[in-house]
Amino acid sequence: MENNSRVLAKNTLLLYFRQILIMAVSLYTARVVLAVLGAGDFGIYNVVAGVFTMFGFLGGAMASSSQRYFSYDLGKKDLKHLEITFSVTFQIYLLIALVVLLFVETAGLWFLNTKLVIPSNRLIAANWIFQAAIISFLLTLITTPFMAIIIAHENMTVYAYVSIVEVALKLGIVVLLKYLPYDKLIVYGILLSLVSFINTAIYRFYCHKHYSECKVRFICDGKLFKEIIAYSGWNLFGNLAAIFKNQGINILLNLHFGAIVNAARGLRGRLILR
Repeated sequence: MENNSRVLAKNTLLLYFRQILIMAVSLYTARVVLAVLGAGDFGIYNVVAGVFTMFGFLGGAMASSSQRYFSYDLGKKDLKHLEITFSVTFQIYLLIALVVLLFVETAGLWFLNTKLVIPSNRLIAANWIFQAAIISFLLTLITTPFMAIIIAHENMTVYAYVSIVEVALKLGIVVLLKYLPYDKLIVYGILLSLVSFINTAIYRFYCHKHYSECKVRFICDGKLFKEIIAYSGWNLFGNLAAIFKNQGINILLNLHFGAIVNAARGLRGRLILR
């Protein structure tokens, strides 16, 4: 009991430290990114990549659904079934990623290039940002099962440390952005996707090294597949509704007022959400 209390206290302190650090860095980077990109490009980034940035929060929310099944198998000490559960869960997220990729590379690209109010001389940069944001989102999505298995093992130390590394890298990008001679909007998007790749690599490396159940195999278990989908579905639906509500406002503001207003709302959103 005493050992559990120590672990709980340690995890709580690390998560509080993580959240405080994220808030402090966000307050600083929001001002610097606005100054470096300018109001126009900052607004373009928020309306084009904003929906995928908000999907990053979805990964954490969906991890709790996956973690429920992982924790159940861990509680029963059934590692064989845990391997099956992990593989089926990964297949579900991979399927979601493929569906999203198909949708955004068709309807999403059409909407970006024909409906959003973006200056013609920044349309190429907007398309670069769009593709970089897609990569970041897909990497975040397929990392979710690995995050969930870490949470199921109550190893919040790793979760907090990886988040701190991610925040430090993003801070480094903002500092570096001021000195790069290239198109800063494009570079900003590419470097953020690189951070997502590093984040994914760390999670996968750690899980493969420490948890034997993290071996992805193709497993056809229709009953488990439907059960996880049914359980996660409402959680997914609720989070998607919240995301589209917020980003829908951003799109409407762009259609009627342009990218400058998106910059103002994006700055406000960063300060509140973080």
